[in-house]
Amino acid sequence: MTDSEIIDIIKSLEKECERYKDGGREFISRLAQKLNNTVDEEKEAVFGFFFKEIRNQVNSHFGYLALEVFSEMKATEVAPTLEKICREEYSAGNSKKKNFIIATMMGLKYDKPVDLYAEYLKYYNDDVYERYWNVFFDYCKDDWSRSIPILSLYFADVLSFSTLSLFFLKKKVAKLCMVQRINHLSYYYFQNNDSYFLELVKQVALKNKKAAKALKKLLTEYLSKKTSKDCYTAEKCDKIIGQLEQFTI
Repeated sequence: MTDSEIIDIIKSLEKECERYKDGGREFISRLAQKLNNTVDEEKEAVFGFFFKEIRNQVNSHFGYLALEVFSEMKATEVAPTLEKICREEYSAGNSKKKNFIIATMMGLKYDKPVDLYAEYLKYYNDDVYERYWNVFFDYCKDDWSRSIPILSLYFADVLSFSTLSLFFLKKKVAKLCMVQRINHLSYYYFQNNDSYFLELVKQVALKNKKAAKALKKLLTEYLSKKTSKDCYTAEKCDKIIGQLEQFTI
């Protein structure tokens, strides 16, 4: 199949689905289903076209469409190629497109690009409503140990000495977001394995001792609050606080 033939097929299906008025969800679903049911040779041709569009964004919105379709198909086999594109084409700085690719890889439960995932979290650091952070939470929900290498990179950077005043003195939004992060982490860690608290601080300490001290202080203060003790029981909170206090950085 040529690129022109692929474009015509996609546009024809998109036209058919206009009547659904659902923001394109039926179109994405039907295109994914069509690809799942096609022969391997044609599927490879479409995937190749999609990869070119993600790299170059030649034909309008097809690059974003490709990522939506990969997600709908749960096409885990494309994740290594997406990582390669992300590193080669979007290595300089950050962008909405780059983060869409990263979010797609997280959605496919691809474990390798830990540094890119930490970069994604830093990009959306002021995400008050956590629309973008929810992608990360979903990525970790089946195995919260996945969060530790990513969050250790994230906290080592955003809680470094040079940016600490930014969080706690200058930016109220950033401070609110950080409190939300600690709140969510505490909930998920207590639901899974409370040893993750100490392990996370240890991993941050290997990268940045000042950041680890700041994180240790944040966690200890949060777990010392009455609201935390009511939610997770005082016994559990005191246990974690004791472990954190015994750890010397």
